[in-house]
Amino acid sequence: MKFVLMAGGPEFLIPPLDHIEKDYQGPFSWIGIDRGAYALADKNIGMTAAVGDFDSVTANEFQQIQGNAAQIIKHPAVKNATDLELSVEFAVNNGASEIILLGATGGRLDHAQLTIQLMQICEIPLYIVDKFNRVRLLQPGKHVLTRSAFKYVSFLPAGVQIKELTLQGFKYEIEKMHIQKGSSLCVSNEWDKTEAVVELKGGDALFIESRDNI
Repeated sequence: MKFVLMAGGPEFLIPPLDHIEKDYQGPFSWIGIDRGAYALADKNIGMTAAVGDFDSVTANEFQQIQGNAAQIIKHPAVKNATDLELSVEFAVNNGASEIILLGATGGRLDHAQLTIQLMQICEIPLYIVDKFNRVRLLQPGKHVLTRSAFKYVSFLPAGVQIKELTLQGFKYEIEKMHIQKGSSLCVSNEWDKTEAVVELKGGDALFIESRDNI
């Protein structure tokens, strides 16, 4: 089962939820994270669970969350993990095959950086998605990617470097190049063909698809 997790990021960055169902081919299990649970409840989307300390919602909003969630998992405000980390853990422990994470960008940088690190250690595929970006992790091996509606594609080392990166089917192709952390060589590439091939021999890559905010 695919899980969609809704965090409490800015509403203008959250893509239309009907697009999520089409692009990621549900059915889904929905998880609301703190104020993100209210965002789902406000759209009358039923949740498998609402997770958080709920310190960012009013009493009336929390009541609305309760009416739309099969399970409320309430954590104390003072704890050793963020609501997002606890929600990812809940999804993995409840059989998630894939996680699509919404509402996790556009706010605090510490939370955004943690989200990327969670993606790197998550044992199942995790996508970070907003209206203008989609981020996922590519591990060593050969990946055949289908062209998406995002104009730009970038490949950044998740660690120290990507070893022997090959890109085919993009506007700018490379073959067996080492990409060091901090290099901008593979930023703002573009799709050229309907299908593209990415191959890397070592190191994980952050695959970032983007469109301009205009």
